[in-house]
Amino acid sequence: MKKLSALLLLALGLSVIPAGFSADKKPAATKPATAAKPAAATAATPEAAEDTLDEKNLVGVLLTRANGTFVNIKVADGKFTMAFYDAAKKPMEPDVPKAVVRFRKDLKNHRHLLVSTGDGKTLQAPTPVARPFIFNAAQVVLLSGAEEASAETFTVNFKQPMPGDGATIPADEMTPEQLEQAQP
Repeated sequence: MKKLSALLLLALGLSVIPAGFSADKKPAATKPATAAKPAAATAATPEAAEDTLDEKNLVGVLLTRANGTFVNIKVADGKFTMAFYDAAKKPMEPDVPKAVVRFRKDLKNHRHLLVSTGDGKTLQAPTPVARPFIFNAAQVVLLSGAEEASAETFTVNFKQPMPGDGATIPADEMTPEQLEQAQP
């Protein structure tokens, strides 16, 4: 019962808001230092380039975790999908069984619980996400299986524009490039 009430508190966001602000600063500080070195090292070997994460063609948002690994959050097939990468940016199995993505859109709170997929390589939400895939201040919570372990929280601005979204995105949520395309 204790575990259930702790998960409900996390899902409702009562305990993640203060932690989200401190976690938001950590990935921004560590990402530039680690971003250029692995890409230059893996470009020399074609076999390694296929297995590692390509940041130039990255879809979604890349988060840097406190333990040095990475999480890629994106919308694939209309659903939130989370892929995990080690410090060398090679794919690895998720080390958390569940994750929650929360955001506010159209004056409504949305929550998506991501669980392990059949292949065990990613976490995916069973419910679809409405387009456009632009969510300001989305909260991401990685839930570990242990009761005593604390959850990892991140606050990100999620933007994943899709072809044809320009006409449906409100002007205040458009990027400068989308505004230029929308204006005659």
